[in-house]
Amino acid sequence: MGHRALIVMMLVASAPLSAQLKPVPAPSKADRANVERLERSLAPDSMEGRGTAKPGSTKAARFLANMAGEETGLIGTNWFIAHPNVPLAQIVAGFETEMIGRPDSLAGGPGTAWLTGYERSTMGDMLKQYGIAIVPDIRPTQMIFTRSDNIDLARRGIIAHTLSTFNRHTDYHQLSDEVDKVDFDHMTAVIHSGAEAVRYLADGPKPEWHAGCSPQVPATPPRR
Repeated sequence: MGHRALIVMMLVASAPLSAQLKPVPAPSKADRANVERLERSLAPDSMEGRGTAKPGSTKAARFLANMAGEETGLIGTNWFIAHPNVPLAQIVAGFETEMIGRPDSLAGGPGTAWLTGYERSTMGDMLKQYGIAIVPDIRPTQMIFTRSDNIDLARRGIIAHTLSTFNRHTDYHQLSDEVDKVDFDHMTAVIHSGAEAVRYLADGPKPEWHAGCSPQVPATPPRR
């Protein structure tokens, strides 16, 4: 099969949104903090957030990708798909984190996150079995699975999901979404869970789509 790779995705605010909202909204700040924290936690010599997986020991190479332009047509994701660091066939999974700055009471409160498209693949149950504090997407009618950066990877056969705790708060995309509304204890717990999830996905068996649950590339690209 050749070398395996695991892509870890973080959403960053698109340029039009960043230019429109000053200062940079809290979700973008939280996601950037997530990137930096994951980078430290996943360093080969890191001992942070460790579980039964051995830090620095991996069967699949892990790399971080900051995706921009999601809400303007998945620009960053599609650029990556057209210019991948490794062949797409070698990517065993895609794991995105997005909007984790506030806890979601419907998901179980602080420290617990939900996984988009949980029912579509074995990834969610695998991570839950390893003790990762996640639940299925509790708002499936919002169709977040098909609206986040993971979707275009998923449409190419890569098992790709998004971890989030977005609670549909009314500050979304508003100047009122300030950093003082971020629950840092919660965010830290979710980042630790995310780092552990990445280790398990890299070191463990490859997740698989459930029968008939792999999304297909639409004949006509959806309007965003």
